Amino acid sequence: MVNVVPVVASPASLSFLVPMLAMALVLVASLFVAFRSPAALFGLLAAGGSYLLVSNVFFASPIIMAERMMYLSMAGIAALVAASLAFVVDLAVRRSRRKAAVVVLAALVLAPLGARSFLRTADWKSDLTLFSSAVSATPRSAQSWHNLAHQHLDRKEYEEALGAIDRALELHPGFLQARLTRLA
Repeated sequence: MVNVVPVVASPASLSFLVPMLAMALVLVASLFVAFRSPAALFGLLAAGGSYLLVSNVFFASPIIMAERMMYLSMAGIAALVAASLAFVVDLAVRRSRRKAAVVVLAALVLAPLGARSFLRTADWKSDLTLFSSAVSATPRSAQSWHNLAHQHLDRKEYEEALGAIDRALELHPGFLQARLTRLA
């Protein structure tokens, strides 16, 4: 949605160069591991290939980014990360301690991800909590405010709905759906 993700003004800006450098380093490290591990090669190809389908490079889409578009790519990334961790363990840990090292590394990687997932599930309690969370996370998203307005409308909370729809229109005056919702 407009104004949620800042547009990069120039390829010479740090907001472009730093992520590109980070991606290049990850790609080089991934290629290094991929040539030594079939699982890593699979991960790299699965992640890259499935991402290309939704990257707007070959097929234009009105959606710039949505987490649901990355589900398939994440399977490849998970395989690549697992293979990379196994590669590091093979290099750095004695053979007799490798199983324990893999368990510890897996716990260190998975524990924070599991905790974050557990906390995030509370946002899905209802559509109202979901869109309230979306507004909190992306307060400049007219779409999030519009969705929140619909939840208030469903509950016949008209003042809250008007406040949310007015905020959506303040953020994006040309948002036709929001204008129609306000009219209704």
